[in-house]
Amino acid sequence: MSNFSYREYLQKAERLKDLQEENFNIPRFYFLDQNSNIEEFNKAISWAENIHNSSPEQIFNIRTYQYKKVREIEISSCPHKTDILFNNLFQILSTLNKSYITMIDAETPDNGLIAGTILTSSSKPSVTEFEFVVKPIRAMVRDINSSKDVIRLSVSSLTEIERDFYYSPEEVIILEFLYKKVNSFYKKNIIFEFTYFNSPSGILFQSNIFPESSVVFWEYRGY
Repeated sequence: MSNFSYREYLQKAERLKDLQEENFNIPRFYFLDQNSNIEEFNKAISWAENIHNSSPEQIFNIRTYQYKKVREIEISSCPHKTDILFNNLFQILSTLNKSYITMIDAETPDNGLIAGTILTSSSKPSVTEFEFVVKPIRAMVRDINSSKDVIRLSVSSLTEIERDFYYSPEEVIILEFLYKKVNSFYKKNIIFEFTYFNSPSGILFQSNIFPESSVVFWEYRGY
């Protein structure tokens, strides 16, 4: 995964809200600056507690970020903790937040079936590039950096997806949805990160709009 600028990252939460405003399904998340004060920390725990009270089985994940401000790049080897029970969240979050910017999300990694990145371009003809993995369980965006089974696909139209008989009918539906969704976004030359889950997830977890409610967009950024 490429490094990106410190200034760009400062707007990460705003970019997620930007996606939401454009009717993209985003994760249920809470963002904390490094070494947040007790008031902000307690708000994060209260947010997680509300989710826990309504769905006691829901686990949490924590992504962490740190920067070399002189070079203004993200350090990509920061901890990523997954499958955290609510009862353990306070301790793990308090430890990590002392050293890192943290983002908590309430998604279930084991439910991931397809995950990866999508690149859109403003070139003519426009080409959309997919890089993803397909797994029976726990497909995660980071898998594209380590898996031997990464699928790379460059297409300039929906028909190119429809003609490729390599993909299962379900995969074709997901790829077509992703193609149309990212190309409807008002910005181009953008990289999106996504996961397709086996059940409704993200802020649309209470919906049943297939496949929209099962695809979570984690990020978009320029390249």
